[in-house]
Amino acid sequence: MIRIILKELSIMTEGFVGVHIGAGQHSEARTSLYLSICAKACQVAIDILKEGGSAIEAATEATMVLEDAGETNAGYGSNLTELGTVEMDAGLMDGDSLLFGAVGAVPGIKNPIQVAKLLVLEQGKGLLPLGRVPPGFLVGDGARQWAKRKGVPVVTEKSLISDKAAKLYKHYKKKLDSFRQQNLLHSSTHQQKRPLSDPHHGVPIQNSKRPHKALSHSLDDHVTDTVGVVVLDKAGRVASTVSSGGIALKQPGRVGQAAVFGCGCWAQRGSKQKLSNTVGISTTGCGEHLVRTFLAKECAQSLRISQKPLNSLQEVMKDKFAESDFLAGVPEKLGGAICMHYDEDHGRGQFLWTHTTASMGLAYQTTADPSATTHMSRINNVPKVGAGTCILVESVDFSTKLAPHSSAPGALGGHTVAPGNGHCSMDTTSANPDGNASSNLKIQSAKA
Repeated sequence: MIRIILKELSIMTEGFVGVHIGAGQHSEARTSLYLSICAKACQVAIDILKEGGSAIEAATEATMVLEDAGETNAGYGSNLTELGTVEMDAGLMDGDSLLFGAVGAVPGIKNPIQVAKLLVLEQGKGLLPLGRVPPGFLVGDGARQWAKRKGVPVVTEKSLISDKAAKLYKHYKKKLDSFRQQNLLHSSTHQQKRPLSDPHHGVPIQNSKRPHKALSHSLDDHVTDTVGVVVLDKAGRVASTVSSGGIALKQPGRVGQAAVFGCGCWAQRGSKQKLSNTVGISTTGCGEHLVRTFLAKECAQSLRISQKPLNSLQEVMKDKFAESDFLAGVPEKLGGAICMHYDEDHGRGQFLWTHTTASMGLAYQTTADPSATTHMSRINNVPKVGAGTCILVESVDFSTKLAPHSSAPGALGGHTVAPGNGHCSMDTTSANPDGNASSNLKIQSAKA
């Protein structure tokens, strides 16, 4: 079952910044905290753009705010590995040069996005001595050593572990150890009662509960990995970023979509010759799902040639993600993205966001706005495991020609795209510029 909700709003500007703080399930009690972090990241980037800074610089600095917050799963406060260590992923793409830089499973770096930025800049300088190709993607301690040689401060692992991350690790690790112990005892008892001729003798018995459900913490949010930023500067340049601490209790050495080309982020300037638009994408969700589907690139390719970005993004999320052959058999498809679609010739664009999770925190701001618009996008009545996938798609218009502001986006026009037969209903809310819910809309959706 796939449910799709589309909504549109409107704003105007010279340069633009959009950020997200991850898709997942954000508690009501912490919503204001998450959104204040998003707003701060936007303001930092906007200040840089107002001073004539580049999209790359603004995107990097905004991402560093998200990494330093301590409440996000990126930089300081990242999820810990099964061994209790910190390994981070980050990626950055420059829409002009189309260069991509990334680090995976890197330890000891406070702001891994800085290293991703340096990798982009170094690639732009051309070949190394003796004709060697400069690296674009570095992992592990090799990435840390490279960053250190380039002047990036190296920090202790302890300094990257927030109180929140430490508490969650202790809780999750206890759950996992208990699960393994019970499974081991069950397996041992079962094998003793089973004859040696049994073809399944020696095969561990799997607990009927799914492991990730066993790790649920009733007192905390269930926020999926990755934060990210998309930026359009006054010169029309675009950049996008992602940064992540990865999934909780991940296998050491695991690398998620944040560091994988075409999966975590995408940025590409439009072309008159190719009749294409400028796009910036930053994804969030389960890294393995996003890597299998190349979600960032799929969104970008569709939006670049689209005249109806809201509909195009909906189609991508449905056809290339929720119903993707590469996720066949996956009961919960966890993904989301913020997307910027910009027509440079006409000076108009749309900022879009989409997610299949219960919620996704985000903010956006223009150089004409005194402060950021924050929004906790939520899907009510999210289907349980096995019931299908719910997709939310929303957008807000912006213009770089500084036309007079239209009426405040209080009244939303919602319409439904039906991917199949059947009917169901869902309540959703719109957002005022301050991010608060303004009205309830009854959206009619369809079962696939």
